[in-house]
Amino acid sequence: MKTSFISLFCTIILFCSCSKEMYFHRTSSEVSKSLLQVQDKATSGTGYLFKTLNNEVVFMQNTSGIKSEFDKVVVVAFEKEVDISIDPGDINYVDAIYFKDKRSLILHSKKNNTIYLLGLNEIQSKDKIELLRQNPNLKTKGFKIILGYGISVLSGKWNFDKFIKSGSFSAFDGLEIASTINRNINKNGLRDPNKKECTSGGEGATSCSIGSWPDVSCSVSCGDGYYACCNSSTTTCYCKKVAISLSSESPKNK
Repeated sequence: MKTSFISLFCTIILFCSCSKEMYFHRTSSEVSKSLLQVQDKATSGTGYLFKTLNNEVVFMQNTSGIKSEFDKVVVVAFEKEVDISIDPGDINYVDAIYFKDKRSLILHSKKNNTIYLLGLNEIQSKDKIELLRQNPNLKTKGFKIILGYGISVLSGKWNFDKFIKSGSFSAFDGLEIASTINRNINKNGLRDPNKKECTSGGEGATSCSIGSWPDVSCSVSCGDGYYACCNSSTTTCYCKKVAISLSSESPKNK
């Protein structure tokens, strides 16, 4: 009797696991169909979501399968702290779909079958979610939309534990400390202040990209009021606020 109960329990667990797996892949297939005309590349692997003290949401993904390492990173930057409805930490196995315009991406998490949109706070980003909502065959637990003034996409190799333990204020400082490839950092592990900050991009640029070494690259797209800045010495790409010039004081009437 006891053996039969254990066998039944194991069968139920296996059935639920297989059903969840089928449901996840079926949803991913429908997501790809909805975005066929606008999507670029796609990656798969264990994913993590975090918020930093610098008003950033960071998505990290391990597509290589190497333990304690992640090789894909997306950083969405905000002007101020916002209440973002995410569960920080492990979001399980994730399919990440990047768009041709490099201004947003879709994450489909196996955990609760949730779909995330990370990108710039603009109409075009919201239109992409509408493409998904219009698909009657797409069944999901819901959408979580994370939109800011800048989105950076990085490829490289980073140690997960070093990133978490770095306690860095900024995502990019944490990534520099955790990088297992990038050697162009100072003795404190942070970007060298003597290096030219924008080696490509700069004022007036809304996007820029860098590919410094094999499998190491980054790109960034910025919204209104910001310009793109890419640094080849540290392979970092981020948005900087456009300086507001004060109009000169008008001469007094004589």
